[in-house]
Amino acid sequence: MPRFEVFIPKSKKLPMNLNLNIEAESWIEALKAGRGKLGESGDVTDNVLVDIKEDNSIHVTDAGTGQVFKIREVVDQNESTPEAATEPEMQAVTKPGIQAAPASEPEMQAVTQPEIQAAPVSEPEPIQTIGRTLEFEADTTADYLADIFESTQAVHDQPNQEQALYFMLDLAIDRIQTDSGSVMLSDINNYDLSFGAARGPKADAVMNFKIKIGQGIVGFCAAEGVGVAISDVTRDPRFYSAVSEKIGYPTRSILCVPMEADGRVFGALELINRKESDTFSERDLNVANFIANQLAQYLIRQKK
Repeated sequence: MPRFEVFIPKSKKLPMNLNLNIEAESWIEALKAGRGKLGESGDVTDNVLVDIKEDNSIHVTDAGTGQVFKIREVVDQNESTPEAATEPEMQAVTKPGIQAAPASEPEMQAVTQPEIQAAPVSEPEPIQTIGRTLEFEADTTADYLADIFESTQAVHDQPNQEQALYFMLDLAIDRIQTDSGSVMLSDINNYDLSFGAARGPKADAVMNFKIKIGQGIVGFCAAEGVGVAISDVTRDPRFYSAVSEKIGYPTRSILCVPMEADGRVFGALELINRKESDTFSERDLNVANFIANQLAQYLIRQKK
C-alpha cells in the first residue's frame, strides 16, 4: 500500500507542527486520516481547495476552516532490495546502547509497520508556503449567492428534468467560467454515476459513460459528500482520467461538488477547465455548492 507524508503546520487547533507517515490507498484517504488526527471526522470534510505543485506535492486548504495540509507520496528507495526493506524500520525503534532483537521475533514485528506514525520534523516548513490564505469576504459571497438564487428559481419552470439539468449546468458554467461541465446522477442500485447532462467540446461522447461511486474525483465527491477544487491535475497521475483519455479531451483543472439535500446525495456537479486560470477560488466552490444544492432540491420535488 502507498505511504504518504502528511505535514500539518501549527494552527489554533494544533499547538505544534505535525508530520505523519500514513499508509493509504490515495492522497485523499491520507488527507482523511490527517484530519482525523486533528479530531475532525474524515467523513464530514467540507470544501477543499487542492493545488498540485511542481514537485508533485499536494497542498490542501480547507475552505471552511483555513487549515492547510501538505501531502507527499513517499517513495521507498530500497524497494528494489527486498532483503533490506525492513532495515530503516528496525533502526527507527532501536534505542542507543540497546541491541535490537532479531526481526523474526513477534514483538519486534508488531511495532515495525505502524499504519500511522509520527515522524520528526527536522526543518519546520513556513506556513505561508503551504496551501492558500483565504481572503474572500463572506458578505460579498452572500450578496453574490443571493443574485444566483434568483436565477436558479427558473429551474422550476423547465418542462422536464433533462432541460432542468441543462439549465442549472449552463448557469454553473456561465458563473464560474469553465470550458465544460456535467451533471452526474447517482444510481444507488448499481452503485454508479451516469451522465444526466454534459456541455463542452466532447459532451456527446461522454453521455454513455458510467463511473463507480467512490472512483476518481467525481466518485469521491458523491460518496463522501465533499466539494473539491483541483488545479493542475496534469501534474497528478493519481486522478481518475479514464473518461478524459477515452474521449481525447485534456483535463487541466476540476471543480466537483455533490448534489446533496436532506441528507441524501443525488449525484455530483462537475466543472472542467476554468477559462481564465486553472485555479478555482473559494467563491467558485461556494457558487457550485449552492447551484448543486438547488438542483438537489429540484430533484427531491420531482420524486414526490
